[in-house]
Amino acid sequence: MIDDQDVVRAGLNAWCRDSDPPVVVIASGPDISTALTGPARHAKVVILDLHLRRPDPSLQGLRSLVEAGHNVVVYTHEVDPTIARRCIRVGAKAYVTKGEVEDHLMTAVHDAAAGRPYTTPTLGAALLSDRQLHKAALSDQELRALKAWCGAKSMRLVAESMGLAQSTVKTLISRARDKYEAIGRPAPTKTELIKRALEDGLIDLSDIGGGDWA
Repeated sequence: MIDDQDVVRAGLNAWCRDSDPPVVVIASGPDISTALTGPARHAKVVILDLHLRRPDPSLQGLRSLVEAGHNVVVYTHEVDPTIARRCIRVGAKAYVTKGEVEDHLMTAVHDAAAGRPYTTPTLGAALLSDRQLHKAALSDQELRALKAWCGAKSMRLVAESMGLAQSTVKTLISRARDKYEAIGRPAPTKTELIKRALEDGLIDLSDIGGGDWA
């Protein structure tokens, strides 16, 4: 967990300990290096505050954690719906405000550990006010992987073209599917995912190749 206030980290530790099932805290600290070095590099979930000694929220730390492969739950006092939507687009699994009850944060953490997004009342309101609600908020990497996969015969070829591990590409595609599922537009197969991408104007017919359509 990453928060620059000791009292907040102490409270979060207690919530994690008392959660059902309990959440094991590997490390906590005041900046994102906590989750990028040492044993916390392998944490299933990172709880992140957006401010971290800054007067304004910064999404750079969130972006770095997502790119490192972490499932991130944003936990902040920031209630601006624009910020909430931006966090989801960058790749956060959930956006929980510090005014929301403990149960929302713990549910978000458990869902994120399983690779699932979680929508709190605050995030739900932010998404409802978004004119782009019907579109999945894919991160830049998720969009690149999706476009490459639509035109490739296999995940291996996508991984080679992107310079990533095949497991990383699978994770990016899985996250894209999760985001479509979260907005009520499920895409469990490659065929369905391509259909969603075509509907959203992310690809056109010339981008579609062959390969495994599962």
